[in-house]
Amino acid sequence: MKISGLIIASDGENKKGMIDLIDLPFYGGSKYLMKDKILSPSTQLINGKPLISAPIQAMAEASIINDFVIVGKTEQCEQLGDLAERYANKKPFKIIPNEGHIGETVTRGTENIDIPGYFFILQPDLPFVSGKAIDEIALEILTKTCRRDSIYFPVINKEYFQQYSQGWIRSFFPEIRNGSNMSRYKSLDFVIADSTRINPEFVRKFYNIRMIRSLKGKFNALREFSQYIPQLLLRYASKRLSVQQLEEIGSELNGYSIKIIQIKTPLASAFMKDVDTRSDYQTYLRAITVPKN
Repeated sequence: MKISGLIIASDGENKKGMIDLIDLPFYGGSKYLMKDKILSPSTQLINGKPLISAPIQAMAEASIINDFVIVGKTEQCEQLGDLAERYANKKPFKIIPNEGHIGETVTRGTENIDIPGYFFILQPDLPFVSGKAIDEIALEILTKTCRRDSIYFPVINKEYFQQYSQGWIRSFFPEIRNGSNMSRYKSLDFVIADSTRINPEFVRKFYNIRMIRSLKGKFNALREFSQYIPQLLLRYASKRLSVQQLEEIGSELNGYSIKIIQIKTPLASAFMKDVDTRSDYQTYLRAITVPKN
């Protein structure tokens, strides 16, 4: 089995606004813009390479990935191309410029991958991600695919996060019913989607509320999904909000079926340790230098 890959190096956010500054306590430190961290010397890996080089190498090393596309800011494309050339290990890749929102970034990616159908979409700020992790997680999900599902959203529960956190701190885990069990979940920093059924507006809206724990995330949720907020809040307050209901709402908004999948394999922890803030970067430096038992 072979699929294509996409690294999101541009999310359309160019500068911080007042609401981002108000949000700082939610994040536990100053939050980086994507364009300001993926190539910056101030967030480089312990080996001196840019942060985004880890996802690039992971895509290059993953056996399941046939080719990959990096969509980034125009002014960064030359440097992204140099990195991909250095680490691609002869695997086909493309560097595509985009200045639009995240939905347009993903659309540009789907237009340039070599294998239509399900493909692996990866965030650029994951210092521990590896080809082995992509292979194991992708195969776990793709063996469960149903052709009616257009997007697979991976999640972990709070207990999993605590077991593999290595010092990372994430405080917001919504409590959701999964079958007969209640648990607290958060999403991982990748998705698997069908390139032939991408809805750019849904991608934009979903990305805008991904940090729902923050003031900006709550504001975006009210703005983008106002018609669903009352029923979601009521069900959440009464502990009746379920994974199935979120899938149904997401499918309605997307226009195609979506599926939420809980991931339990230890390698998935690489997709939860993103460098979102200065505090995260310091945690990465501490984690990478701690001797393994």
